[in-house]
Amino acid sequence: MSLLHFEQDELQSWADYSGDYNPIHFDETVARAIGQKGVVMHGMLAMLPIKTMHSDLDWTDDGWLEWKAMLRDAMPLLSDYRLESRIVKPMQEVRFKLSSAEDEQLKISGRCTSIDFDSAPYTTRKRLKLPTNEAKQALQEFTTRFPSASASWVVIDAMIFSHYICHHADEVFKEAVTRNMQSEGSDLPEPENVVAMQTHHNDIFIKELLRESDFNNLDSFEYSYYITDEILSKDSVYLIVEIPVWINRKLLQIVKLGLMARLLVPAKTRGAF
Repeated sequence: MSLLHFEQDELQSWADYSGDYNPIHFDETVARAIGQKGVVMHGMLAMLPIKTMHSDLDWTDDGWLEWKAMLRDAMPLLSDYRLESRIVKPMQEVRFKLSSAEDEQLKISGRCTSIDFDSAPYTTRKRLKLPTNEAKQALQEFTTRFPSASASWVVIDAMIFSHYICHHADEVFKEAVTRNMQSEGSDLPEPENVVAMQTHHNDIFIKELLRESDFNNLDSFEYSYYITDEILSKDSVYLIVEIPVWINRKLLQIVKLGLMARLLVPAKTRGAF
């Protein structure tokens, strides 16, 4: 068992790196509008020490790992949290939970498991190329800001999340909302009336990425992104977005994000997001 505590400067550092300035992390008024007593932590920041802990365990030497987490409840900043981990099968499966140290309320739960993974379906995916220097700079910036989270898969995970948030997330959510509004005949909501939250996080990666990050030999970085599931209602949009990553033309990791956007104020028209 480990005790975790996150400070304002860590939250700010993650926001500066990721570009995720969601107001629920900085604006108490917005946080209270979704039922919180104050600002809450980024889920990705809270998961960093969990990913790091599992990277240091004894796993079998080859194959793939799947790391899955469900973000069950918002985590107030400046609180204490208890991280517990249990080995289910030595070198094969670990389960974990992160709870409030004060009242034991469950915040995050999940598992890390060795899996058989077929990468063949990804060979036909259309890839986007990220300039090598830009990719190296983003990867290096993360390791500078968060040196304790040094496993390669954790660095890639954070970097591709940041890139997706900064370059694709608004477009993907807008397209989903537009489809819903067009089917309902309603107007799009104002951006300030919408708040986004992460609900799930899933990584599938080759075990060689458990090693400490070293991207000096990186000569190509490619990725793709697409929606694999979508649930639309009159006041929310829930998406699962899958992001495979190829480094030096080899598929090494697939990041899956469960993301939800909710309306902060009651919809004025039927079907409004």
